[in-house]
Amino acid sequence: MKFEKEDQSYLTLWKVNSQGIRPREIWPVIDHWFLYVGIRNLARYMAISESAKIILYSLHDRLSKSGFFIFNEWNSQQGLGETLVVKKFLEDYSCSYEMLHVLHTARPSLVLRKNRC
Repeated sequence: MKFEKEDQSYLTLWKVNSQGIRPREIWPVIDHWFLYVGIRNLARYMAISESAKIILYSLHDRLSKSGFFIFNEWNSQQGLGETLVVKKFLEDYSCSYEMLHVLHTARPSLVLRKNRC
């Protein structure tokens, strides 16, 4: 493995230091999470996904027929939270929206048009 030596050193020191403070069962799981996703990426993912979820589910009933939801980061590396929320939303309201893709441009990446059903 590429960073096996560094990882082993970190895990050994982490175990010694954490036992000196107080052992906790949850720390072996969450302490390493930021190493994999990064603190900034995790916070951004959570903020975007929660905002997108609130907007979609709150405005679904209020959006007029043929109205649009427009997404800038759908199905992109930066927009993982937005992508997952939109996919879940479309599962819940599958017949209500038509997916439109804007050609020859990066943004917007997805347009949802509300159908008549």
